[in-house]
Amino acid sequence: MTGTLVNVGDVIILENGHFRVDKEETDKRRKEIEELMNEVRED
Repeated sequence: MTGTLVNVGDVIILENGHFRVDKEETDKRRKEIEELMNEVRED
């Protein structure tokens, strides 16, 4: 993965022997986690 920074929580995909960050899936999972946290805070 040249030139790409990886952050904690990023979704990483292995394609053709190379790793890449799946930004779309990462954003989707972060949103899901945020929604779950909001539900916990409401209770």
